[in-house]
Formats: sequence, structure tokens, C-alpha cells
Amino acid sequence: MRPYYEMYSQEEIEMIYDAALEILADVGLEMTHPRALEMLEGAGARVDRKSNRVYFPTELTEKCLAMAPEEFTCSGRTEEFDYTAGMYADARIRTASGAIDRFDLYRNTTARLTCADIAEQALVADALPNVGCVGSLTPSDSPRQTYDIYSLRSLLENTRKNIWVLTSSSKNLFYQLKMLEAVCGSKETMRLGRNQGAGIFCVISPLTITDDEIERAMLYADYGLPVKVPITTLMGGNAPYTMAGILAQATAEFMGCTVILQTIKPGIPVWYYGLFQSLDMATGGVQYTSAELQATFAAVAQLARRCKIPPTTTCTTSSGCEAQQTIFNLAQGTMFNTLLGVAEQGGSGLDGNNAYSPHALILQDEIMSYTKRILRSCEISPETLAVNAIAEVATGKKEYVSAPHTLKHLRSEERLRSKVFSYVSAQRWFENPTTLMQKTDDYLTQIKSGHEVPPLDDHVLKEIDDIVKAADKELT
Repeated sequence: MRPYYEMYSQEEIEMIYDAALEILADVGLEMTHPRALEMLEGAGARVDRKSNRVYFPTELTEKCLAMAPEEFTCSGRTEEFDYTAGMYADARIRTASGAIDRFDLYRNTTARLTCADIAEQALVADALPNVGCVGSLTPSDSPRQTYDIYSLRSLLENTRKNIWVLTSSSKNLFYQLKMLEAVCGSKETMRLGRNQGAGIFCVISPLTITDDEIERAMLYADYGLPVKVPITTLMGGNAPYTMAGILAQATAEFMGCTVILQTIKPGIPVWYYGLFQSLDMATGGVQYTSAELQATFAAVAQLARRCKIPPTTTCTTSSGCEAQQTIFNLAQGTMFNTLLGVAEQGGSGLDGNNAYSPHALILQDEIMSYTKRILRSCEISPETLAVNAIAEVATGKKEYVSAPHTLKHLRSEERLRSKVFSYVSAQRWFENPTTLMQKTDDYLTQIKSGHEVPPLDDHVLKEIDDIVKAADKELT
């Protein structure tokens, strides 16, 4: 286990942690779901039904945090696409989630997403080695009431990677879980961890849980899906303007959500997902990435480790059209979050995650490969230190190209080879001035024409189609 970069002292992390516990105990969460109130009251929470608030004693909160596993498996369609979620797991990309547009960084064009675009995202994600999880997008060519069901169908048919199943309601989620069940074989198989999916449990900042969110949580618990808890809060809007303040409120919200989830199903896996934004008081606009937000994500990583729960964040960009800024944000965010020890990192989103870009996804995959190679460092041993080889060359031929030591290690010592970044001389580049985005687009074309995902069995496809038709009949 390698050490990770930690910006904050243990004392500072404890101050945030204690403030979050104080908020939960003294301010609590606003909730009205009758069954959840009964369950929480039975677990030791104080429920005030007149004010619709639930107060969480510190003992209960810490007991429930301890129930959540430190590490768990996120399953793909088959085991080769499984990956580990944990505080010290290998870094992975989660593709953009919830976006409504497809942005082409090479041609500088944008259009509303379609089911075909979602299938493209699934295929590209299937091909890229650093992508662990594929997020649901929002198609424009499906019924409005069941768009999330159509999105999941496109993903299930075109990727073997784990899927973050975004949903619009518990009624829709019922059908989405049936689709996963069709692919996985049975509900029992899903409960045992072979489910190809992850759920989502949201709080409305500040400190409010809706009834339908509870209904979704109960469905996730029934099927055994791990659950991401995104704290999507706006610094200066629905959270304090100070960075420490947003961390206190967000951590309290995460802790409260974890208590609810563990009360519904003890041991259900969760992530602390820092998805903060910042209100620009000078313009009224929203910043989706900034130096200040990255500093708060550094604290989220440490707070998650304090809670012994995996962290996740998102590398996105406020820019919807500038390739240069997109590359900067992706590189900075990916490298920084990997150094922080954030194992699952959202990506490929532009314009505050309103747009998905296949080019951004390919570039982030390359950046993550580069970052991981740096962190693998090198072997230090008497053989690799090459003292004898240095003596031989320094007193002999004066070159290492043909030296026995070079030939011995030529294939054994790793050298990263990028699929899109080039290191040719300026003179050679001017002879064939191909841009980075052009090479990325060429690689995208190569994936789309050459990568294949084994199709689902015919009876599974038919069952999925029947579920979609039933959902359309019931919900539209």
C-alpha cells in the first residue's frame, strides 16, 4: 500500500468529522417517510414528527459507519471486468453520468444525446483499460417518462463494465433492476454480488431526504447493489460559502445517508462521493471545477478514510467548448485525485457534466495510464542500479545501446506507450502536423470499427425488450 498525498492534518480532519457529528445530532435531517422514521427510531435516532426532523446520536452514527465495508467488489457482466472499490484500491474512471449533450472536441459540435450515442459511450468504455464504471446518460430520442430505462438498455447491450444506474424514480428503478436481473440470471445472483450495477442515494441540500429516495434505497437493499452517495451541494448556495463549512455540511449529509442505508440493510456498500460546486458571487454562475473545489476533494478523500469508506470524486470542467481547458482540467483533476488516493474518478463530462465527450474519455484514460505509470516508480536493486555496467561502458565503448545490461532489461523494464500523445521532433511534426484531437478522433474511430462486445443471449435481449415495453405501458 503506497502512501497518498494528504493536505490536511489529522487534527483538521477530526475537527470536520466532529462538526459533522454535531450537525447530525443537533440539526438532524428533514424526513417524512413513515417506515424509515420507524426504522431509525428503533435504531436509536430521535424523531420529531411535528418538525419532520430526525436527530442522530453520535453513537448511532459511528456504529452505522462501522457497518459499511472498507472494500468491496464492483461486478461487470463477467468476472474479468470486476474491480475493487476501497480506500486503497487501484484508480479507475467512471464515465460521465446524467449528461444531456454529446460534445465533439475535434469538430467543435454539440447535439442532444441519443440512444446510439449511449451505445457508443458503452462501447468505448468497454475498450478502455482504465474505465471501471459506465454512467447512465440522458437520451433525447426516448419517451420522457422512461428515458432512464432506455439508457440502461443501451448500456447493458454494449458494455461488460460495471454500470452506475441513474434513475428518475423508484417506479422506474423497479424496471431497471428487472433488466439487471435478466442479464445476471436471478435476484439471488445479484444479492451475492454478481449484479453489474451500482445505485445512487441523494440528499437535497441542506439536510433533506425525500420519500422517494427512501423507496429507491429499499430497492437497492433488496437487490444487493452498492450505493454511491453523491453530495451535490453548491458552496455559497445551499451550503456554506466557506470551504470548511461545505465540508462540515456535506460530511454530515453523507453520514446521515449512511445511517439510513445501514439501518435499511446493515453492511450495504457505500461511497462518499464529493460532487461539490461553487457559486461565483461576482457573476452568479456556477463553477464545476476550481482550485478551491479540488482542495475540498482532498479533504473528502481524507474524511472518507477517517470513516473507513471508499471516496469518489469527479474530474469535470466548466468549459463546454475549449479543448485546451478541457485537457488541463482532466490532467490536473486525474493526477491530483489519483495522488489523493481516490480510486473511482468521474470523467468525460464537460459543461458541468451536462455534456459527454468520447474524446475527453479517451484522453482521461491516457492521462490515468500516465499517472499510474509515474506512481509505479521503478525497481531499485543491485541489478537495476547497474554499477558493473556503468564501469564496463565508462571504460570501454562509451555507449549503452549495445551493452549487455541494456539488452537484458530492454523488454523487462516498463516504458509506457501512448495511443494518442506523440513525442516526435518539431521538424517531423511539421512534416505531418496532426493535432492531438485529430489523433484522438482517429483512435475513437478505430475503437468503434474494431472493438466488439459479445452480444447478450437472444432470450436475455427479448426479456429486456419485454421489460422496456411493460415500463412504457405503465409509466408513459
